[in-house]
Amino acid sequence: MANLLYRLLGVIDNLTAIRQSVAGREHLLIRPFNQAILMYPTAILGLWGYAFVEWFGVAPEAFGRVYLWALLVNNMILFFDLRFGKTVIVLFALVIAGFILHSCGVLGDVAHFLGQLSPYMNGMFYLLVTVIWAITFLFVWIDRRSFVIVVEPNHVVIHDKWIGEAQSYPSENVAFSKEIGDALELLLGFGTLKISNANNGQLIRAVPHVFRISGTLDEIKRVTAQFQVENRPGSA
Repeated sequence: MANLLYRLLGVIDNLTAIRQSVAGREHLLIRPFNQAILMYPTAILGLWGYAFVEWFGVAPEAFGRVYLWALLVNNMILFFDLRFGKTVIVLFALVIAGFILHSCGVLGDVAHFLGQLSPYMNGMFYLLVTVIWAITFLFVWIDRRSFVIVVEPNHVVIHDKWIGEAQSYPSENVAFSKEIGDALELLLGFGTLKISNANNGQLIRAVPHVFRISGTLDEIKRVTAQFQVENRPGSA
């Protein structure tokens, strides 16, 4: 039973063991976030909802409208990968739809209908939603500690403890690049780190939701620039 517990803790706390293994050596640890990071705005808004409704007396119907519209936008970004081109298309489509409704003389009716919607959620609802998100983000935190990329001057190692996998590549054979997926990632400072074979350009791993992606690339260049050639004594 004790061995099973130690193994479970080892899976959860992969990061601590890796830090101990590279202590004293030049290195960079890259820990991507889970995709749930994109739901932080809705989670934070739910916490605000509890405070505003219960403590500051904000009308539940008024805050309910704000919460549902924010949830809609957040889900659009999360599930439909709204890159810049798609975002522009969606905005233009909404503008065109508005002109069509206006030309048909029903824009006012639609706006009146939307204004009549009064979703009612009390403070306890927002508190329950906040607790659910807190539990979710706890598992996200555990997941983040299980997947770590270690960049050293001579080696790049990808640790994935959940599946017991550790892949090592010589740093001179690895190329790094970035890709920013959508508008929300740009606002939050996230991006996808692409690890490729420097010889043939084949993609090794795409790591999404890396925070401060531009700064991370600068740090990778700094660490790998210290590549050291090992001098081995010749055999007699």
